[in-house]
Amino acid sequence: MANYFCSVGYAAENVHSGMIAYLCDLWNEGEREPLGSFLDGLGVSLKTENNLRRPDREWQHIDLVVHDREDDSPVLAIEMKVDSNEARPGREPQTIAYPKLLPEGTLFLLVTLGVGEYYHAPYGQQVHGDQVRWIRLRRFHEALKGISTDDLFIEGWREAIGNELDLRERCFSADCSRIEEHRGRTWNLYLLGHLKEKLTESLSGRDIGIDPFVYTSGSGPDTILYFGRSKLPAYLEINQDGRLNLKVYLADLDTEQPKRERVQKAQEYYQGLLRAYDPKLNMRKLDPGRKSRTIMSFDINLERHNKNLFLGSEESEIVARLSKVLERFYGEPPFDDIDIDPPVHPPYF
Repeated sequence: MANYFCSVGYAAENVHSGMIAYLCDLWNEGEREPLGSFLDGLGVSLKTENNLRRPDREWQHIDLVVHDREDDSPVLAIEMKVDSNEARPGREPQTIAYPKLLPEGTLFLLVTLGVGEYYHAPYGQQVHGDQVRWIRLRRFHEALKGISTDDLFIEGWREAIGNELDLRERCFSADCSRIEEHRGRTWNLYLLGHLKEKLTESLSGRDIGIDPFVYTSGSGPDTILYFGRSKLPAYLEINQDGRLNLKVYLADLDTEQPKRERVQKAQEYYQGLLRAYDPKLNMRKLDPGRKSRTIMSFDINLERHNKNLFLGSEESEIVARLSKVLERFYGEPPFDDIDIDPPVHPPYF
């Protein structure tokens, strides 16, 4: 059966924000169960018995802010993400910058309803604590299931969220029966994001200095699982070829000769360090215009079919193989002690 929310575009974040505004309108009309049950399912207390002012869209650039009608105070703020990642207005991530615009104690939700939940956990949780909460797809779906209603809009919305959850779970289990329904490169991003979380679980208690997140880059687009910048000018990432690539950052150098010297120095250093993990050296001609250069690649048993990535062996085996290279790479000093300060958030390579 056709679903309005899938037809207009599931990835349209303003559609989901609009549905939360719709629940607020129902509250004001005396039908308080949908919004009340929904927020209870998210573990959110509205902290008001009054009617609500019609939610402000893009209030101080925040997607949705709900105000108490009586005293006009903000009672809830929501930033909605589907396939996008947390942006940086100015130099701070949204979950750090936006709560500062709200009265102290106002709850701020980062809602991620697609591959956006795999980019990176909210940076603001480290700064604002429980004032910033992360609501992910599964919990959001459970909250919608808790609403007792025959409202066709809410039922259609719940169905669309459940459909996305089903697509994601099929990706994790390599069920290709609905692969053509994935938006763009979401199949690869879901797979890499799932691998990232399993890797984080595997390394729990061992701080090796990685800060992994997924993102897209360039035309196509390419899909990337990046492991952090603490060893620049070298870094590790998995892209859509399914290999773990060791790259050297070159964008801070202006001419070809110093770029060649940096690449050669990195190759000599990491050949000795990582030879045991069966790397394939990448000997492509250096392109002076590129921002980075792949110097080594590692087979971690990811397979690629029709531009889509799949697990080529048991998940635990892939995580173990990947962990060994990461621990060896991040456990040693950078190959060159130089001061590099590229932008702190991708895509910048």
